[in-house]
Amino acid sequence: MKFSHISTLAFGALACAGLAQAQQAGGPELIIHVQFGKGQEVLKVTSCTGDSFQFTDRQGTPKMATPKDTSVFYIDTPKDLVEAEEAFRGNELAEARKKLAAVKNKYAMYNALPGNPSTKAALMELECCVRMQDWAAVKQLTRTFPNFELLKGEELGLLEAARITGNITDDPSCANNINKDYKYLTGKGKEALKNMPTDKYAWVCYARGRALAAGLGESIPADKVNTMHEAVDLLCQCVMASRGKNPELVEDALSRSIDLLVGAPGIKEAMGKLRGNITKKTWEDAPFDLKDAVAMAKIYRTIVAPKGKNKNADALCKLFYNAAPDRVKDNKGGGDNKAKK
Repeated sequence: MKFSHISTLAFGALACAGLAQAQQAGGPELIIHVQFGKGQEVLKVTSCTGDSFQFTDRQGTPKMATPKDTSVFYIDTPKDLVEAEEAFRGNELAEARKKLAAVKNKYAMYNALPGNPSTKAALMELECCVRMQDWAAVKQLTRTFPNFELLKGEELGLLEAARITGNITDDPSCANNINKDYKYLTGKGKEALKNMPTDKYAWVCYARGRALAAGLGESIPADKVNTMHEAVDLLCQCVMASRGKNPELVEDALSRSIDLLVGAPGIKEAMGKLRGNITKKTWEDAPFDLKDAVAMAKIYRTIVAPKGKNKNADALCKLFYNAAPDRVKDNKGGGDNKAKK
């Protein structure tokens, strides 16, 4: 086997006995597939210093190498990470989060190696916290992320999206940090945005929507209606970009959109006038924001959340009306109310 000069010097500085003791007293075992030259090998590694991993060759000789010394290098997923991933995919987020944190800490000594279980667990732990909307934890985890310099492509995109959502609080001032980090992402961080998975870009849309909605209150002032519309657009972009993922954020984004639209000037009054007398004419004359809110409420109640999760959605669903001509003629409504002659 051939190793780099640096690895050779490092190996020469260690006594074989001392290295063997380091292996025995090292961290948890990893199975690493490597190829030195033409021969591919499966190594059991229990010690790592920086990006140099120590192992024993077939002759029982302690050796040291780095990923750069190999033409093939990948790490088998350990059993405890597999179990954590299964909990995550089963939407057992609290359990998955606990297991992922344990894996991250257990294999931390390997976090300078590409594809290591500690970094993989840290990324999934972040995703758990975002979906659980534990923004304080997201912020802390992004600040202490292990060796993020190794990240690239979609993994880097996930971390950058998480940085933005970590700024979310119930205080309207959170908008300043969200906007600041978004400007960075679209400027110097363009590469991260370019490679960001669509369902993670949904996180960015959600955070920006929250930032715009912060401080608007339950009744939207007339001079803030455009801001409200922009917030609703971003929250709806979160729903679309999630593509079946982020179910918790999708529910919250739709719920907030409905509440924002109901808070627009004149909408609650229009709801009162429309209730109990829905015809093609009264539906056509209803404010656009109300019709938009009714459509969202129907989607929310039918696909996302049951009755009782959002009072505004429950009230709006009673106003749902399909104004197709044949239904008007036959005195049939397309929702909870029937069209009246």
